[in-house]
Amino acid sequence: MKQLSNGSFETAIKAVLLGDGYTRIEARGFDCERAIFPDEALAFIRTMQPEAWKKLESLHGKQTCARVLESLCKWLVVHGTLTTPRHGFKGFGKTTRFAGARKERRAALITAAVTGQIPLEEVTG
Repeated sequence: MKQLSNGSFETAIKAVLLGDGYTRIEARGFDCERAIFPDEALAFIRTMQPEAWKKLESLHGKQTCARVLESLCKWLVVHGTLTTPRHGFKGFGKTTRFAGARKERRAALITAAVTGQIPLEEVTG
């Protein structure tokens, strides 16, 4: 089996995600203490689940962002960074989802590239 470096692995992941329509996020928006991009997480929830967000806003008012992030971060600590995007997190009586339908294709391409089953160039273009 062909050995690949961490750099090759990162390149493959970036190429697949960017090729699937994801956008690059600047590192300065990352909250190191909570290990999350808070603005991106909140924007995603607002966009993908507008009705749930409206209910949260009616419940928490101006504290909605802080409360949702607090709930999400607690959930991440207990359930992890792999389970949470796949299955969502529960808070305030609702499950908030994160993952999209493309995850199976994305995971298969990354796995195939990093294990040498397909040339890295097929993933990275």
